Amino acid sequence: WRADHDAGRESLLIAADNATVLELNTRVRTDNIATGRASAAGVDLVDGNTAGVGDRVITRDNNRALPDGKGGHIRNGDTWTITALGDDGSVIVTPAQAVSGQPCRPVRLPGGYVAEHVDLGYAITTQRVQSRTVDTTHVIATRGMSREHLYVALTRGRADNHAYTPLD
Repeated sequence: WRADHDAGRESLLIAADNATVLELNTRVRTDNIATGRASAAGVDLVDGNTAGVGDRVITRDNNRALPDGKGGHIRNGDTWTITALGDDGSVIVTPAQAVSGQPCRPVRLPGGYVAEHVDLGYAITTQRVQSRTVDTTHVIATRGMSREHLYVALTRGRADNHAYTPLD
């Protein structure tokens, strides 16, 4: 996943459950701090993590009052990169993946919205990935993952889809 991400590919880590997603997001954040990809200082998120400048986040609530910088509004499932932190818990974000031909202005997400409706956005569950198409996927295939969820997860990548099976 890291190699794909660093090569500029839109890549997702996918897992069947929220606990694994939380662990993956935490591990990526820790790595980002250690390698200078993200700042250690940050804001508290609803998933219990912290996000700083350079981190990817995902919004979890539609909010028609918050513009998305492209003429629309903030939507559940939008992914962003944090470019600045406000003293009030707010963040300035830009879309994680630029849309070709569409100018995007930076967006300010208020501190209250961030604290209640924003998670780290490196890993997501199979339920949330259903409408997404990316360059590559990396799927943690664990016990309890149904074949339907595995199918969804392994059909999201345009170029490559990888499955990893943890062993006891």
